[in-house]
Amino acid sequence: MRLKNYNEDLVLETVKIVLKDRPEIRATRSFMLDVAAYALNRIPPKYITSERGFTREFVQGSNGNGDDGEKLINVIELITLVNRAVEVVARRRTEALPARMPRCSSPTSTTCRTSSAGWWTPPAAHRS
Repeated sequence: MRLKNYNEDLVLETVKIVLKDRPEIRATRSFMLDVAAYALNRIPPKYITSERGFTREFVQGSNGNGDDGEKLINVIELITLVNRAVEVVARRRTEALPARMPRCSSPTSTTCRTSSAGWWTPPAAHRS
């Protein structure tokens, strides 16, 4: 096995579960990965390097060491975080629709720019 953040799989499964209850959201792979990245950037990583480490994390997370009430709170917090991530990513994607982006009159326009990758780059605040 290689170095792996155990929370990645946990968050991705939670994203799938949350999105099943949100039929109004078009759950593309890109959308799901954006939601997962948002959530993962807000929780501490849990790195494992072996099947044994994976099994230990799984057992401790489901019925092993620790207070069951605390685990329930952690699950609820994760579901809440993923729901917030869905809202944020959906809102950002709606705000960044190409139809709403300013049209550029030329590649050197001072009002907007689009890079070759298609990402919108805001104009510089100060120009000489």
